[in-house]
Amino acid sequence: MGMLSLGKKTIFKSGTNYSFSKNADPRDIIEDIIDHINSKYATNPFSYVNNTTTIARGTTINIDFDYTDCVDAIKKIVELTDYVFRISGE
Repeated sequence: MGMLSLGKKTIFKSGTNYSFSKNADPRDIIEDIIDHINSKYATNPFSYVNNTTTIARGTTINIDFDYTDCVDAIKKIVELTDYVFRISGE
């Protein structure tokens, strides 16, 4: 199974809730999503790079998730920011 497939079949949730809002720095939310995927698979298939030279922390967004798979959750954040999301190794 490819990495993108793992993210598509994993639903992002907060605790036991599939419908919730996050009000936080977009980088923190993306890291939460990646950590959530990794918690489901023993191989920890995803990682992130803390590139503080190109993306400064301190921005806050409010975003709603409603039974959203992890790839689409990251896409929602990318749409609200100037972030770039790439899966390498596919």
